[in-house]
Amino acid sequence: MRVWFFLLLLLVPSISFGLIQSLVTPSAYPLSSNIPVTVFIKTENTDVSSVDNVTVGLDLSYPFVKVSGESYDQKVGTLAGSSSDTRGFRVVTSDDVPEGVTI
Repeated sequence: MRVWFFLLLLLVPSISFGLIQSLVTPSAYPLSSNIPVTVFIKTENTDVSSVDNVTVGLDLSYPFVKVSGESYDQKVGTLAGSSSDTRGFRVVTSDDVPEGVTI
């Protein structure tokens, strides 16, 4: 069973059809309670023109919780045409995660 618990938010002031986001890590592996996980989100601009004011956000749900002091909105700024940017978000698993859940 594969379960996705992340909601990726791409915040751009204007509509842009050349932006693609993908979950780079973590790979699917069994989770357990209270383990730190770094989630990497890759944003690709497949268009030839730049996109300004790009911000990547992560909205968490069970079994992940926020790490105190961490920001879950990261400003990329301008993403040039045919380029990509990867951002990391530190999270931790909940203290009641059933053993063997994969992401």
